[in-house]
Amino acid sequence: MYNTFVICGDDKRYRHLAALLVDDEKEVYLWGCSFSCLGCRPICTLYTLTKPVVLVLPFTVQDAEQIYALKTVPRSSVIVGGPLTPGADEVLQEKELTYHNLLDDLSYKRDNAIPTAEGVLALVIGETDRVLRGQEILLFGYGSVGKDTAKLFSACGAKVCVASVSEEELTSAKESGFDTLKLPLVLNGDKGFLKKFFCCINTIPCSKIVNNEFMRGFAPTILLVEIASGGDNLDYAAAEDCGIRVLRAMSLPGKIAPRSAAEYIRNTLYQYLK
Repeated sequence: MYNTFVICGDDKRYRHLAALLVDDEKEVYLWGCSFSCLGCRPICTLYTLTKPVVLVLPFTVQDAEQIYALKTVPRSSVIVGGPLTPGADEVLQEKELTYHNLLDDLSYKRDNAIPTAEGVLALVIGETDRVLRGQEILLFGYGSVGKDTAKLFSACGAKVCVASVSEEELTSAKESGFDTLKLPLVLNGDKGFLKKFFCCINTIPCSKIVNNEFMRGFAPTILLVEIASGGDNLDYAAAEDCGIRVLRAMSLPGKIAPRSAAEYIRNTLYQYLK
């Protein structure tokens, strides 16, 4: 197993990850981090490293920065981060690097769903002036995050309606006792039922999944919460026109439960290195 790790970025999760790796008696370097950690050594460039390492990059990083990291890390290293930028495959092949996209890892996503759902619940409670009991919640998506989110809001007494393009997800939601809405939705001018929703939470990374029709049908008092990746899953222009408040709540595990989130990352890293 690789015993040298390089942590890059100031994500709160990475501070805890560095400490966890030190506790596991790993050699840990900090690259481009503003924080310090007992037992870790800061480095200014990856060129100083001579043997293969495990490099943990931020989930979101500029294309040029990701390519630079891949070009300067030692040959045969293992890289862990978010989606690969165009042109990265050529560098990976040339330097015999192994790359893992954590955001596509099913086991990691299942672990991460719990703190994400708890974070959404805390956010909605903190950003609204009414109790959840008896409120109608429209939830887009019923994957790992959607399932845990639906359970938590339902446990607080809210009535959850799951919207999805997937028949499998809708069937699973129905079996769990939730109302469902098949997407894409053809409203045929009848948008009145949308005004009952107190909050709409999107977990689906799909362009304009919460589109103009939904925005025109929602009550202006609704709270929209975006937790999926991507910049245009919601029609923000339509939301602004309708006076609807939108909260973008990205990377919730790192904000709500960074220690637990770091443990999930460490466990996934060790799975990769078996």
